[in-house]
Amino acid sequence: EYNGSSWTGGGAMTFAGRDFYGGGVGTLTAALQVGGFISPGNLSSTMQHYNGTAWTNIPQTFPNAPLTGGMASCGTQTACLSTGGPPDSTNSQSWDGSSWTSAGSLTIGRSGHSQRGTQTAANILSGHPASPPTYSTEILTWDGSSWSTSSSTLSTGRAQAAGFGAAAAAAVASGADGTPNYTNTSEIFTEAAVATKTLTIS
Repeated sequence: EYNGSSWTGGGAMTFAGRDFYGGGVGTLTAALQVGGFISPGNLSSTMQHYNGTAWTNIPQTFPNAPLTGGMASCGTQTACLSTGGPPDSTNSQSWDGSSWTSAGSLTIGRSGHSQRGTQTAANILSGHPASPPTYSTEILTWDGSSWSTSSSTLSTGRAQAAGFGAAAAAAVASGADGTPNYTNTSEIFTEAAVATKTLTIS
């Protein structure tokens, strides 16, 4: 756990030897972890809550375990949006704190991507729409009802990049770019603001 100046050990997760990828959302005192990868190739649909002190398994599970090995998520413990998964899934699922429902399909399948925002407004940056070394430059946006492909693109395609920010202002840094070496570039995505016009009737 990080308090703004230093790191301290938090509560141990309920499973050992697990590589959690793409399913963590929430805050320091109210987090949700979905699934994960257990060597040598088992993908889990298990879900856990964190209350700031301890992790607890919850009865609900993610509807498609194989996707938890490369999907991405954003949101909160009770309002989560999870998308994609290996090898190039278009799956999009919304969590309301008790159950999952379909949130429409991605316009371009994605895995190993960065996702930022909330359950009602999000973006997807980077990832690979197929097996490496094909890495995506397309940016997808979510308006709460459907996914769209943005007119903006990344200049450097990459997967498994570090991501941060919000739906309308996010960034990715580093990641695998399909070459023998990983990229050290970072890019910022800023969604265009909706223009406001004033109509005067005389």
